[in-house]
Amino acid sequence: EFLKRFAALLRAAPGARQHGAYARAALPRLVADADWVVVPSLWWENAPLVIQEAHRHRRPVITADIGGMAEMVADGTDGLLFRAGDARALADVMKRAAGDPVLWQQLVQGIRPPMEVEAAADRHLALYEALRRQVARPARRAARPRKQPGAARREAA
Repeated sequence: EFLKRFAALLRAAPGARQHGAYARAALPRLVADADWVVVPSLWWENAPLVIQEAHRHRRPVITADIGGMAEMVADGTDGLLFRAGDARALADVMKRAAGDPVLWQQLVQGIRPPMEVEAAADRHLALYEALRRQVARPARRAARPRKQPGAARREAA
């Protein structure tokens, strides 16, 4: 049912194209053919690879204002945010983006290269090692048992 509806929507939008699957090696060429990367997800993505790939290839991102998407895109600096689930807000942002080539240049200049996988792995390992060292510290001495109230008086008697 989903595929039928999707095909009908594509027929209704002659300017839209669905490219299907691609090999990873083709990604630079495919991204080079795009001006913008649009991520209209309703899901609270954690760290969307599509945004990292877009920035790696110096493409500004238009994305929903929730989750990791909003954390990875600085609105007006390296991409644009819109209210998640609001088709009108997405259309307005896309219209603004398509009509302002100066904005595109500004956003491209604001893109910071994402961290390479190896650097991210090194950071995670360093964090884990620091946590391991914290846990491995010797435990504090056990507290001495407290005397019962009145025990000193009984001992003296």
